[in-house]
Amino acid sequence: MEKKETIMNNRSDILIAFALGAVAGILLAPDRGEVTRRRIGEKAGDLFSGARDRVGGVADTLRDQGRAMKEAVQGAKDSYREEVGRPRAGLRSETNP
Repeated sequence: MEKKETIMNNRSDILIAFALGAVAGILLAPDRGEVTRRRIGEKAGDLFSGARDRVGGVADTLRDQGRAMKEAVQGAKDSYREEVGRPRAGLRSETNP
């Protein structure tokens, strides 16, 4: 439980630091508010676009791995069924006494 609380504290510390940095940046910005807001909007758009691309790449990788795993499982099932269906040497079956 202590570890979970530490993680939550770290996240809140990061968010507070980010907010303070943003406020300080706006207050100390050399440009007019309009220019600063435009720059912030552009930067935020770039960040979200990059995050979306990364998430999309991860989703594609997971999808590919899921397909490969499904194919491997199906191959294992087919091999098992093929092996189980073969008569074994030295063993009697009900159809072959």
